[in-house]
Amino acid sequence: LLKESYNNQAALDAGRSPELTIMIKLASGQSPETGDWEYVRPDGARGTGDSGLAAFCRDCHLYAAATDYNFINSVFFQNNR
Repeated sequence: LLKESYNNQAALDAGRSPELTIMIKLASGQSPETGDWEYVRPDGARGTGDSGLAAFCRDCHLYAAATDYNFINSVFFQNNR
């Protein structure tokens, strides 16, 4: 998946230069801490397990565990302020 990442609701509302993040679905059990997703930033940083990048991404994506850790930014910010 390719998704836009915003730091907060104000950034989303302003449409300020979102960072694009790639989410790669891994085989079951490869990264249970992230729901078996790997996060990749445009600068090449990658995150799985308990890495710093994975922990940063996981903090929001945990709210969407019921939808395989995926969400739409506007819905997320509306429901998780």
